[in-house]
Amino acid sequence: MRPQYPADRTKRGFLPRIERLEVREVPSTTAMLATGALLPTTKGTASSYTMPLRTSRFQARFQGPFVVGAPRASVERSQMYMFGGGNSSAFEHADLQLGLSTPADPSQPIVGQAVIMVKNIGNTGNELVLDLTQVPGAVDRRGRPNKFTFTQNDGSGGSFSAGEAQGVMTLIYSAGKFPGLKDLRQARGSGNLGVIFKGTIGTVNLYDTLRNQ
Repeated sequence: MRPQYPADRTKRGFLPRIERLEVREVPSTTAMLATGALLPTTKGTASSYTMPLRTSRFQARFQGPFVVGAPRASVERSQMYMFGGGNSSAFEHADLQLGLSTPADPSQPIVGQAVIMVKNIGNTGNELVLDLTQVPGAVDRRGRPNKFTFTQNDGSGGSFSAGEAQGVMTLIYSAGKFPGLKDLRQARGSGNLGVIFKGTIGTVNLYDTLRNQ
């Protein structure tokens, strides 16, 4: 069936027509930058506002065995690892894993990290990660480092997310043996370690997953 067209259109031909283009100037990139055409817009950008922290005094005590071992890299002289349990003013019971790295260059400070895992971490994700730096010249009578400053690492989770912490960590050495020491290769020493954290801790008080349960 032939389509129906108006009578005046059936007599027209549908040949392509060439129209003359209007002469215009093509703007350069420089001109567009000058006018702001290529600049990023600020509409809809995220706010730089951050939640104020609820700051309180922080104190924690842990105890457990430690072992000193060989370095993992050429920039290290040795490493120390400790694990144990304890409590604090911010939580009742928690586990601590502590690692310290002694650099090969004696002019550099000993650094490390402390990971405090609250007992209910499986339900809350509460984990406080602290970066450690030795206080210059702070050693005990046997030359072992015993004072470190700490700051909160962004890897902290749960109630400690987006928070801040700072203070001093003190180490107290005593005699003892690390579990399974005879099976550890290149172990250079072991004993028991008391760990005391004193400082301040700040949280936004928005990441408590148990609050609505």
